[in-house]
Amino acid sequence: MKRNINFKSVVMATFCLSLLYELTQLIFSFGSFDVDDLILNTLGGALGYVTSNVKQYALIPFISMVKGLLLSIQSSPFLLFILCIFLLQ
Repeated sequence: MKRNINFKSVVMATFCLSLLYELTQLIFSFGSFDVDDLILNTLGGALGYVTSNVKQYALIPFISMVKGLLLSIQSSPFLLFILCIFLLQ
């Protein structure tokens, strides 16, 4: 079962977790507190969310299409060879 998690909650969770790490570093003098880390970690979480959605909505249907194409031409080794050359470029 897949839960739908929206963009705002991912960004907020990433920001809060990064803030927790930075405050821990500040309180225990372990490393240094840096606002840039908060910004970059939050942007990283947002980028991870976006790429996850691209994978789900664009890449998976493309892979399914290629698998179907491979199954339909598997009886012809020459066409399979040409398709592999095309995909590896």
